[in-house]
Amino acid sequence: MHIDHSGRIPLLVKQGYQGPIYAQNATVDLCDILLQDSAFLQEKDAQYENKWRKRKKKPLIEPLYTVADARDALNNLIGLRYREKQEILPGVSIRYQDAGHILGSASAEIWLHEKGKQRKVVFSGDLGQYYDQWELDRWQVFLDSPMAIRASKVYWEYPISMTRRQPGYASGSTKCPI
Repeated sequence: MHIDHSGRIPLLVKQGYQGPIYAQNATVDLCDILLQDSAFLQEKDAQYENKWRKRKKKPLIEPLYTVADARDALNNLIGLRYREKQEILPGVSIRYQDAGHILGSASAEIWLHEKGKQRKVVFSGDLGQYYDQWELDRWQVFLDSPMAIRASKVYWEYPISMTRRQPGYASGSTKCPI
């Protein structure tokens, strides 16, 4: 699990969010290490930066969050297993599917039940490990999968490297890259 997908969780909690944060089990385990390490590095960077700022009589900076903030945020994380549909709120269910990128990476299927209607939204980050023709084929397999086909909307992270290699790749898609 990359820090770019979880690195601001402690900031979110520090700024007042108190609700649950759902993630795949391995992601929760990795956050225990990654978020505290990120906070430690931010504290050290701020400390280093503030040495010269103090000498130059410039305003001091604070890290985005501290190790204590990261530890607090860990209490909000709730791990879910792959392939198990779980109701997380009345009328809202989620199921994680393995995205094959790295440990804990997942595509999320979210079912919304309201006024007797059900809609499904699918979110995915990185799929697989390489962005080449094989990877482009893997994205198409994902879009053609029962998980995505039966969805009202599909949103996925579209790596910049894919646009460099395959300009316009998503332009013909009826799905919505983000």
